[in-house]
Amino acid sequence: MTQPKLTSRQARWQELLSEFHFVLGYRAGSSNHVADALSRRTDLASLVSVAALSSSAVATSIKDRARVTTEGFRSAGPGHQGEERTYALVQRAYYWPQMRDDVETYVRTCLICQQDKADHQKKDGLLQPLPIPTRPWESVSMDYISGLPKGLPKDIVSDRDSRFTGVFWTELFKILGSKLSMSSSYHPQSDGHTERFNSMLEEYLRHFVRGTQKDWVKLLDVAQLCFNAQKSSSTNKSAFEIEWKQNVDIARSCLEKAQKRMKKYADQNRRFIEFSAGDLVMVKVPDPRLSKSSRGRDPRLMQKYVGPLPITKCIGTVAYRIELPSWWKIHNVFHVSQLKKYSADKEDDTRNQPSRPQLELTKMKEKVAEAILNHRVTRTAKREHTEYLVKWKGCSSEENTWGESDEP
Repeated sequence: MTQPKLTSRQARWQELLSEFHFVLGYRAGSSNHVADALSRRTDLASLVSVAALSSSAVATSIKDRARVTTEGFRSAGPGHQGEERTYALVQRAYYWPQMRDDVETYVRTCLICQQDKADHQKKDGLLQPLPIPTRPWESVSMDYISGLPKGLPKDIVSDRDSRFTGVFWTELFKILGSKLSMSSSYHPQSDGHTERFNSMLEEYLRHFVRGTQKDWVKLLDVAQLCFNAQKSSSTNKSAFEIEWKQNVDIARSCLEKAQKRMKKYADQNRRFIEFSAGDLVMVKVPDPRLSKSSRGRDPRLMQKYVGPLPITKCIGTVAYRIELPSWWKIHNVFHVSQLKKYSADKEDDTRNQPSRPQLELTKMKEKVAEAILNHRVTRTAKREHTEYLVKWKGCSSEENTWGESDEP
């Protein structure tokens, strides 16, 4: 109707149709009950092709569907590639109703994937700040890098070092009436303020220590004085002001604000998750070197999670006691960030039976040097380094390592 130049035929039709009042509009095919060949495009037929699946490509029984999915996911060719890639591979040659849902369920409940694949979700468990102390020196944290403050504290926060979990240490502070608060296994963030102080102290020493690094002991008193005189971003006061002049309530309110600010920033990369007693979870392997079967193996190729293991008790809001095998020699309380939910296959209980030997975890022991086998000198842009090849007691020759001496 908007064509600028009309042919003679179009002009005759336009003259004829101008005598009628009509409106041009689109009508869907489902509502066009008088459709005929004149209302259809003639070139559509060549664009449509009919394809039929052979009977062998339609998986009808549950057994056939499981077999097809297994071949497309667990065999060495596909190699446990995930939901989307497995579905794309299976649908090339097979079809059955609700195939995508079946493939997603199969992949999600694979035990090997739950053991080996890293968790790329946000860290589990929101930050749980320690209680705000009501007066100075009521709660302290410690590590073997500096001495304890004067007086007996009510609460001592530390990691699970063997020196802190030993009989002497625990019995001593039981008599003195001090509470020992230890971090959960392999979660140093529980004692984060001590770790932060250690980092600051090492940074201070790094600034002022000489090239030989022999005078760092003499700098400790000056470093402590520097720390006590500085205004803290958490309290907005120096340690001297809090101890001798400042009102405790003001310092406490600043601590609460700093704690809320720290929790807000920390929880941006975390998510809330909660388990109950009796739930099955996968436990993250804290360190592949804890496994006796890891000797001579590359830890990057070892499984990342073990399980499924049941939860026996909730410890607070972010820690859980796990029922570990009796031969595992590690602490049985884990932070929620070291756990993930186990997905079981409800249709086939036998599919996820462990096919690999279970890891035997034990506490990491400090290595004791047995002999120095060799030495070498390496040069960098700043100085020379002398390294020694160490044979460790009770270890094979494959575990010999090069390292620098701790002594200057």
